[in-house]
Amino acid sequence: MSIKSGFYSSEDLSKKLNQQVYLESIATKFNNDSGNGNLEHGEVIHFLERKNNNHKLKKSRTKITKIDIKREDELGDILSQYQLLLDCITGELNKGKESKFNRFFLTYAKGRILDDMTYTKESYLGMLSYAVNAIESTEYDFSKIDLKNPKHIKSLLQIKVDFDPSNDLYLILLDLDTLINKCLDTEEKQMILMLRNGRQIKEIAEYHGLTQKQGQRKIEKICKKIAGFCP
Repeated sequence: MSIKSGFYSSEDLSKKLNQQVYLESIATKFNNDSGNGNLEHGEVIHFLERKNNNHKLKKSRTKITKIDIKREDELGDILSQYQLLLDCITGELNKGKESKFNRFFLTYAKGRILDDMTYTKESYLGMLSYAVNAIESTEYDFSKIDLKNPKHIKSLLQIKVDFDPSNDLYLILLDLDTLINKCLDTEEKQMILMLRNGRQIKEIAEYHGLTQKQGQRKIEKICKKIAGFCP
């Protein structure tokens, strides 16, 4: 299957990398504190690679509808996972003072998740939304990706691209593969391979005889090890 890269400014790319890290931390906090086992935290999907061409949207905000959530395709699966997290946050907000979470934190997180759901829909359907004063560009800029940053490495591990030496993202992932082969032991490589093949943290942990929390910490430790090995 041929996959086309999306167009992002360095600022947009950095924002999307940071959004995944932020959402993972929210999901982890809810899973640990509320015991909700339905959220697959740590598996928020990037759309740096997508199957459709870009086309411009009107400047009005794209809305997420119930029809979007119930779609019987990959987009529906992803949005329904976001919706689970959104429902948890909304439930906590409705508790008012009885909630053990900071209200500002919850409100801010809710807004970020809604933004990311919108971005996911636009990306998956091949839409590209522009800010009013945005400068249009068709050039890629991956300069914000830092292989010394464990969070960026964890994000990159979930991206796949076709062989293309002219693609900067492909070359970055090639460098990442080199680091993985040099610094990880057999078990660590196996865990990373499972993650890159789309396996959930829970599945990886169970396969290696770990709890989900231990598996999450192990993956984070491996990402730090890779980052520390980067020259």
